[in-house]
Amino acid sequence: MRIWGSRRGINLIYPALAAVLTWPLAAHLTDRLAYGTEDATTVGQFNLWTLRWNQDRAGHLFAHYWDAPIFHPTAGAFGLSEPQPLTGLVFAPLAWLTGNPVLAANLVTLAILALNGWAAARLARHLGVADGPALLAGVLAQALPFVMNQMGVLQLTVVFPLFLLIDAILRWARADTERRRAAVEVGVWVSVTFLTCGYYGLFAVVAVGGPALVLGGRGWVRRERLVDLGIAAGIFAVTALPIVVAQGRITDDYHRSDEVIEGLSAEAGDFWHLDPHAHGAGFLPWVGDDAGHQPLYPGTVLLGLGLVGLVLLVLRWDDGSDDSDGSDDSDGSRQRRRIVIFLGLGAALARVLALGLTLHLGGWQPYHLLQDFVPGFASLRSPFRFAVIGEVFLVALAAFALDALWRKHAGVKVVAVAIVALGVLEVGIMPVRLFSVDQATPDWADWLGDKEHAGTDNPVVAFLPFPPHNGVAAYEETATRMLQALDEHIATVNGYSGLFPTQYDELEPVMRLYPTDGADDMLADRGVTHLVVDEAWLQDRAGAREWLSYEYDLVFTGEDTEIYASRD
Repeated sequence: MRIWGSRRGINLIYPALAAVLTWPLAAHLTDRLAYGTEDATTVGQFNLWTLRWNQDRAGHLFAHYWDAPIFHPTAGAFGLSEPQPLTGLVFAPLAWLTGNPVLAANLVTLAILALNGWAAARLARHLGVADGPALLAGVLAQALPFVMNQMGVLQLTVVFPLFLLIDAILRWARADTERRRAAVEVGVWVSVTFLTCGYYGLFAVVAVGGPALVLGGRGWVRRERLVDLGIAAGIFAVTALPIVVAQGRITDDYHRSDEVIEGLSAEAGDFWHLDPHAHGAGFLPWVGDDAGHQPLYPGTVLLGLGLVGLVLLVLRWDDGSDDSDGSDDSDGSRQRRRIVIFLGLGAALARVLALGLTLHLGGWQPYHLLQDFVPGFASLRSPFRFAVIGEVFLVALAAFALDALWRKHAGVKVVAVAIVALGVLEVGIMPVRLFSVDQATPDWADWLGDKEHAGTDNPVVAFLPFPPHNGVAAYEETATRMLQALDEHIATVNGYSGLFPTQYDELEPVMRLYPTDGADDMLADRGVTHLVVDEAWLQDRAGAREWLSYEYDLVFTGEDTEIYASRD
């Protein structure tokens, strides 16, 4: 039975491998989520909250989409992090049909990983690679080291639009009969990239769009080509630009300091560090695995196959140029050269851009050009994430190396499969760490959801205690409370996101010292009607219960919380 590159093979192998790469998630689809290499469950819970807010707004035709009930009274709070509208649109019907948002989120996660493999295989086939090695290239794409490292950050696992965007650009550049269709796909996949991960959308504009300029020939200035570009731009303008512009307006006044951005820029040594959770960590002496570096090593197998593929393409620089005049400059030869340069330049440029502000050229930092001239880059804090674009290009190059092996003889095919299997094992982190999600409505949320009990149709809550510091792990409880409050549409001054509003930044350090003079006035200024207080914290915080009893009315005592109501 032939499965290599067949529809049956794609339908079976990629979903099955997605289950393997996330094991034991498949055994706990209904009640646990993966958080991979993350230090805490904060981001995993926040991503579930993001998907659920998309579901909630979809049920209201996206009215007040940006005004999520966190960081009250800040307007547009949902725009302070990745909104993931398209992922949320896929999640919503799954959550409605199953009645289980955790199951729906896990199905989305597995589907994303399967699509990553399918999209890479499609690109490889369109590059002329045989079905078998194309399927193996898809396997490498499913196990991209960057994706494995970011397993707990849903939006950063969505790389299939990048593969499909590169595929569409290459097909459009060939000027064949599918040129107009490919132009449509360029617009579609640019939009999908932005609507699943805004980071990747901005990165693609620079790290894919920039190298794509080398694909241009003299014919690109013709009217037909300009119409194609107009069609692609029009699709983006209709489908994604409204979201991008709206979020841009919300974040326009937010800027990262150079110190923050430089701290999240890659260093040269990071590209030789593998995540310590990976099975290949500590195996090769020249590859580090300590926690002091961003783990951006693309894996020995992917890196090796990518470099071999590039060398093979360069050696074939003039293959097939058989013009009658003996010239080496036929259209086909020039096109092949452009593709080689595009793929190689894309892989190299992504690595350079990942250096961000750590790259200095005589005191000048080139990354400032992106911040100054490319909209959206001023508020991005993690240039190291450019590394994923480099890995995407490496997969495309690796496909050529696998193809060369595949075409030798049957015995070498087994070797190709074994090499890819080793590559997956090297960077895989299974068993993936999971955490349980309690989907029961807590007693305090049920009480506040009863408007008669709450005494107001729109209660605004402050959760105590506030996070003790700014580390991601400190917001774990906040993310839990956000999820618990969502079903009852309870607004809160607390919150977690990629960016934090000024009103919250002013409140948080004061509330860490609570009870203290001025804290209650700040809460009142933000419209807080109730405090939901952790009872264990009350017992450990000397004088806190007496202070609260003086300033507020105790209106509810639950299993592990107390609710105090404002007297105003």
